[in-house]
Amino acid sequence: MRILVVDDHELVRKGICTALATEPTISVCGEAADGRQAIEQARALQPDVIIMDISMPNLNGIEATREIKRLIPKTEIVIVSQHESPEMIRQALNAGARGYVVKSAISDDLLAAVSKASQQQTFVKSLKSNTTNQSPEPPEDTLRRGATAEKDLRESEVRLRSAVNDMAQGLYTLDSHGLITYLNPSAEDMFGWKSSELLGKNMHEITHYKRIDGASLPASDCRILQAIRNGIELREHSDVFIRKDGSPFPVVLSASPQKINGNVVGIVVNFRDATRFPEAEQGDSQGTSVALHQLVQTLEARIAERTRELQNATDKLRELSGRLLQTQDEERRRIARELHDGVGQLLTALGMNLSSVASEKAKLSLGAVQALDENAELIKQASQEIRTMSHLLHPPLLDEVGLESALRWYIDGFAERSKIAVDIKLVRGFSDGLPRDLALSLFRIVQECLTNVHRHSGSSTAVVGIERSPREITLEVKDDGVGIPAQLQSIISSGSSSGVGLRGMRERIRQFGGRLEVHSSQTGTSIVAVIPIPDIPREAADRTAHDEQPIAIEREETLEPAPVTILCIDDEPAGLLPRKLLLESAGYQVIEARSGLEGVHLFKSEKVDAVILDYWMSGMKGTAVASEMKQIKPSVPIIMLSGMADLPGEVSGLVDQWIVKGSTRAEQLLDSIKALVERKPF
Repeated sequence: MRILVVDDHELVRKGICTALATEPTISVCGEAADGRQAIEQARALQPDVIIMDISMPNLNGIEATREIKRLIPKTEIVIVSQHESPEMIRQALNAGARGYVVKSAISDDLLAAVSKASQQQTFVKSLKSNTTNQSPEPPEDTLRRGATAEKDLRESEVRLRSAVNDMAQGLYTLDSHGLITYLNPSAEDMFGWKSSELLGKNMHEITHYKRIDGASLPASDCRILQAIRNGIELREHSDVFIRKDGSPFPVVLSASPQKINGNVVGIVVNFRDATRFPEAEQGDSQGTSVALHQLVQTLEARIAERTRELQNATDKLRELSGRLLQTQDEERRRIARELHDGVGQLLTALGMNLSSVASEKAKLSLGAVQALDENAELIKQASQEIRTMSHLLHPPLLDEVGLESALRWYIDGFAERSKIAVDIKLVRGFSDGLPRDLALSLFRIVQECLTNVHRHSGSSTAVVGIERSPREITLEVKDDGVGIPAQLQSIISSGSSSGVGLRGMRERIRQFGGRLEVHSSQTGTSIVAVIPIPDIPREAADRTAHDEQPIAIEREETLEPAPVTILCIDDEPAGLLPRKLLLESAGYQVIEARSGLEGVHLFKSEKVDAVILDYWMSGMKGTAVASEMKQIKPSVPIIMLSGMADLPGEVSGLVDQWIVKGSTRAEQLLDSIKALVERKPF
């Protein structure tokens, strides 16, 4: 059986050839380093089976497989790859591959896969038990479903508002603190108050502070507030409300608490004036109340469903973020190893050759001797820079002798390069038995913290301390610098985006269920990471520390520009969350504001590249916010979101784009932001 081996790494090709050599019926007829070479070699050699990698330059293995099966249908192909996802296997088999072998299992599965392929039988070994046969739904699909759910929710809200606005009965809603959030026209008429006069006010203190007999009614005895606290409905309760002019009027009311995930977030109070509604009409009123109650329950169910979907999307994005960090670490390890073992070894060999030439200096001219000495010094400098670069990408000490030695080596080098005096306070043996991933995360956090000290603090000193208890490990990095600006501290404490460095540290810590604390004042900053220690056997930790399975990713190294910052303003958290997730998944940095006033304040104090603004907001409408922003900085583009399809005349000249909620796909919002930001002068 004649085999063609295709992989862009020579060492992998040699390993595959070695594995095949154990079978006497197999002969390797050729090798190729990328997909294009594979096609050419397949045409020339007509092999029985091709062993094909996926991630290769020029042409990947999937495309090469598809082309070879078109040209030479009789040749069977077995894919070998680092990728273990069901989706990648499906793509390989759809392209025409007969078998799929994960590279970590080449020694166990390759010969069996080749044998099966030669008999035109499929070989795909079962994946790990925690892998499913279906690829997980991409988070962007979840967000699109979230956008559809939001549209449905808006439509339900419109129908509900229309119903309650047309009711003859009064209706108002309170939040969990008893503050008024909505008042229908009938309630305005009965109370004598306008909705705008009561929004955000304590309803009990304004309209419900007296009993039927005129005595004072404390908030602790208010049946409506009790319903909020207890989460229990109040039906057909006789009571007294107070008008704006201070006169009382008897009412019959029902109160229905609003719940999300079992927690009371507010209450709907439906009432009628007992003097205006005769007993004969009470049946109709009760029917209306029941219908309203059903509408509220439907709305609560949709809110709960949407909350679950958004939480699932958040979990998936966090999982992807964790995978990305792991992939980046593995890629750093691979590049560091290639620099050290590849370029470093070549420089070493070159230095050895120069040493041989130097032994015959007497035969050389003065100029040649000088050039020889200069070359030797240049090789020495290049070797040192390669070694430093590879160690910063991934310190070999971390794998060879542990975290403690790696940290001391890095901190000593950092102090020498930055001229910042760093005091190290490490508990002896703190890294014993730590899993490799946890040790690497601690190293990266120290690396990022000291980089921030050097770039931003202005401090001449720093302290790195690590303590360990039986259940957790605590890392602290502090300086004596200028501290973090108050506005940025507020953003950090709220858990919002606050820069790539802190976001990366949070993601690393979140993988282990830990927490990150940032304390800062004008006298310095302290960053504390507290991470639980996984309860794993020591021998398992040792295996983890030495188990290297680097993931090869073909990508071009580029210098990334500063992220574009988007200010999102919406008074409804249910609208902010999906937009934030969508924008951050596209690489944007997001600042959130829950009101127009907060949005204008952030617009003045922060660097903002674009604004996404809701049209309808309580307190300060979107057009008023846009008007103030355009006066402050006209060049910043503003996208306004609304449930109305028609563009109101009041937004002319204030808004760069008007988008109807739920009418566009998520990609269109991203395309709009990209187009507006690219044309905006900076």
